[in-house]
Amino acid sequence: MGEKRSKGCIWWFIVLVIAALVVTAAVLTIRRKSGHSSGPAPVPGPPGAIQKKYSDALRLALQFFDVQKSGKLVDNEIPWRGDSALNDGKSQKLDLSKGMYDAGDHVKFGLPMAFTATVLSWAILEYGDQMDAASHLDSAQDSLKWITDYLINAHYSENVLVVQVGDPEADHKCWERPEAMTEDRPLIQVNTTSAGTDVAAETAAALAAASLVFKDIDSKYSSSMLKHAQQLFKFADTYRGSYSVSIPEVQTYYNSTGYTDELLWASSWLYHATGDQSYLDYVTVKNGNGFAQWGKPTWFSWDNKLAGTQVLLSRLNFFELKKGSNSENVILEKYRKTAEAVMCGLLPDSPTATSSRTDSGLIWVSQWNSLQHPVAAAFLAVLYSDYMLSSRTPKISCSGDTFTPADLRDFAKSQADYVLGDNPMKMSYLVGYGDKYPEYVHHRGASIPANAKTVVSREEKGTRKRRGQKKGKPHRSALFNPPFHHLPKGKIMGDALEGEGDFSSLKSHASQSSIIWKQEIERRQSQVDSLQEKLMELKASVHCSEESEKKELGILWRRVNTSATFLTYLKSKARMMAVPHLAHTSCGIRHQEGVGLIDKNGKPLSDWSKDIDLSSFENIDGETLLGISDKFGSSDEHDEAYISETLKSVLLVITVMEALVKRVIMAEAEAAMEKAKVSLGQEEIQKKSLQIETMSAKVEEMEKFALGTNTILHEMRQKVEDMVLETSRQRQRAAENEQELCRVKQDFELLKTYVSSLISVRETLNSSEQQFQTMERLFERLVAKTTRLEEEKMQKEAEVQKLMAENVRLSALLDKKEAQLLAMNEQCKLMALNSDNI
Repeated sequence: MGEKRSKGCIWWFIVLVIAALVVTAAVLTIRRKSGHSSGPAPVPGPPGAIQKKYSDALRLALQFFDVQKSGKLVDNEIPWRGDSALNDGKSQKLDLSKGMYDAGDHVKFGLPMAFTATVLSWAILEYGDQMDAASHLDSAQDSLKWITDYLINAHYSENVLVVQVGDPEADHKCWERPEAMTEDRPLIQVNTTSAGTDVAAETAAALAAASLVFKDIDSKYSSSMLKHAQQLFKFADTYRGSYSVSIPEVQTYYNSTGYTDELLWASSWLYHATGDQSYLDYVTVKNGNGFAQWGKPTWFSWDNKLAGTQVLLSRLNFFELKKGSNSENVILEKYRKTAEAVMCGLLPDSPTATSSRTDSGLIWVSQWNSLQHPVAAAFLAVLYSDYMLSSRTPKISCSGDTFTPADLRDFAKSQADYVLGDNPMKMSYLVGYGDKYPEYVHHRGASIPANAKTVVSREEKGTRKRRGQKKGKPHRSALFNPPFHHLPKGKIMGDALEGEGDFSSLKSHASQSSIIWKQEIERRQSQVDSLQEKLMELKASVHCSEESEKKELGILWRRVNTSATFLTYLKSKARMMAVPHLAHTSCGIRHQEGVGLIDKNGKPLSDWSKDIDLSSFENIDGETLLGISDKFGSSDEHDEAYISETLKSVLLVITVMEALVKRVIMAEAEAAMEKAKVSLGQEEIQKKSLQIETMSAKVEEMEKFALGTNTILHEMRQKVEDMVLETSRQRQRAAENEQELCRVKQDFELLKTYVSSLISVRETLNSSEQQFQTMERLFERLVAKTTRLEEEKMQKEAEVQKLMAENVRLSALLDKKEAQLLAMNEQCKLMALNSDNI
């Protein structure tokens, strides 16, 4: 199968392998449902009894994410980890403290971290119930959210994405705990002028997949992730270009060899998250022919998502084929066929099986991070097998050979088991799992004591690493890479295959392996010495037992002759029992007049028992048996006992045979009686049949009579109903006439009352006319008097006017007189004064 290869190191994929192993371990905890083996394989359902082996592996695998966390730790269960990188992003007013470190280093690489989130989301979506059954679902979701929180903050503008935090060159020159970091941690971003389609599209895929995980848990958070995913996909597709070209310095570490696979991958996840038809059109009719590379199987990795996209879109072909248009369905079928080609390449017995595997069956593509491909392949194989089971697809065809979902699952299990210790070295490559696993791994945080205050240079890291680990900080959960391709050759892999050389560690491993081999050789030599001693003892015992064996052989020969004689007798007896009259004679059964068949004891047939009484054989006279056995020339006590027991068994068989003959005779007699009863029954049935036929004829006549009677009764019933109806009508008419008569009577009474009223009114009118004339006269008088009174009133008013005018005149005159009187008074006063003066 083809592969896009990266030029740089890929330390981060240790996390991705763990993510895929999470899936494989979760899948292998599925309940083995009961069912018939001849029918189709059962559809995966709720998890049942958890297999401890894979549950423990799942727990350790998920623990690796806790080890790698950056930022302010919450509910931290790793005693030697603490808060770190709290200032990441602050120079740009961003909070990039979360996220996860790259393997044993302290750099945050966006491309592999986003791919980790996508794979982990896929695992939770498909096998969350299995994780939950193993009590690890919450841990997986927490680790996923730790990454997605970082990715959301890294996408702080619609067309900008931070893709790296930290300087790899400076980081690799310094061996220190993440909690003790003090160096500057620069940010690298992609934008409209520095394109990064691959990393932006992968981040879009991660957020779209994670939005499905949290859709029912936190709908607001899920909607936020989906919005970022859509913006990132639009940014990636609009401003196309590889981030390895835009940012050359990343080529040394995570060099991307193309971006079309990430565009298909992201669009596929966005279609699953939104149901928007435009995303499905993007991967089918618009870009399928240009980007998909149908018919060319590839390896699934952080740099190449084609195989994952083909399996993901096969899901649509398995379950939603009829919903799309014809052109879309044709293209989805091509994705599925290519996914099947990937599966055929993985199956070891397939005609198209890949040759990229070790002698022990492990998929082997590259010596650098060699476990990434087998575990990722196991991941896809498990998914595809479950899609087949759920859609009731019984098999796939690989160049004429057919394979079942169980074959794919067996392949996935073989890869997982290899990682967990089923390999030539009998070593688990998941650190902390099993009794034997690598002890010195390339990891800064795990190799330095938590209370260390110093920083170690790159040249000193090997010595310090071992010294730190001896002080009790094992890094459990890390995934270690196995030795080279041809494992039986005896090569041991150390930290060099993780990306950084450590020859002292290699020496340690080689020395340890040499000691193990010496111990194994000594143990094997002691086993050989022990076997030689046992062989000598066996030869001595064989020599001593030859004489006794000859004696035993003679006894055995006599026993064989005796048994052959008994068998011959039984055969002749059986032949006699096969012939009825000879069987009767042999068993002493005869016919007696007036009684019928009787046995050798004179019991008639009616008294015979169906049970076989074997109690008489438990107390057979020993002398009788020995007397019989003497006829066979036996002289040994043990031999006589054997012949006695054999003879007892022969007599028992004969007795049983005679009892069976009796049973046959009884059964024949009972059968004859039953036949007679059947004959009588048949005659009785014939009589009953004649009676039934006679009765049937009578019944037919009665039915005809009843039919005629029913017709007459029907006509009479109809006439009665008509008469009843007519009577009802007449009664109704009588009631209506009676009502009409009452109404006429009422009208007549009303008329009489009205006439009386008219008469009284006429009389009243006559008297009223006289009164009216009188009133007219009185009215005329009243009018005349009123007219006179009005005239008098007018006269009086005129008189009053005159009186008022006179009153006014008199008032003026009175005022004048008063004024004159006052003047005269004043004159008098003056005159009096004048007189006094004189």
